Amino acid sequence: GGERRGSHERSGSREGSRETSGSREGVASSYQRRKKSCAAYVGSRLTAWRFADLPITPNDKLLILKMLLKVADISNVSKGSEYTLKWTDRVVTEFFNQGDLEAQLHLPVTPFMNRSTACIPKQQLGFYKFVAQPMFEALDKLIDMSAPLVNLNAMHAYWTARLPTEEHALITSAQPHSRSSRA
Repeated sequence: GGERRGSHERSGSREGSRETSGSREGVASSYQRRKKSCAAYVGSRLTAWRFADLPITPNDKLLILKMLLKVADISNVSKGSEYTLKWTDRVVTEFFNQGDLEAQLHLPVTPFMNRSTACIPKQQLGFYKFVAQPMFEALDKLIDMSAPLVNLNAMHAYWTARLPTEEHALITSAQPHSRSSRA
């Protein structure tokens, strides 16, 4: 079929593994930066539309709709601890199963999918900081997101308390904002 393989897979060599793993990490951080900058852009546009009475273009509407869909997709992080923890368990299980499959196929295991090295609290806090929080705060300029933001902040505190002690001090200094200001 149309299966694609990296050169390290074809040759049986693990030499290319580091490059592939680095590429995956680069893609993941690039994705996070794009989501954060998209959220910042939408947030600034929403503020401008609200206070400067600027017209909303069809492209702006499409961007807002895309962001609303993404927030709906990740909304489990903002629905209270019982619901959030169930979904966290499901997602982490899916990630670890994927990592196990990568290992069985002698592929480099994606770092956050490696059950032997993953730090779930750290992963959750990274997801909150770089994906969820920026998107929820940007949409808060359009619609009231106070309840989801309160829940998001509560889960941030939950995961911060579960960090290994050496990382706890670093994360606590980067707490999310309690609520964006509204006019």
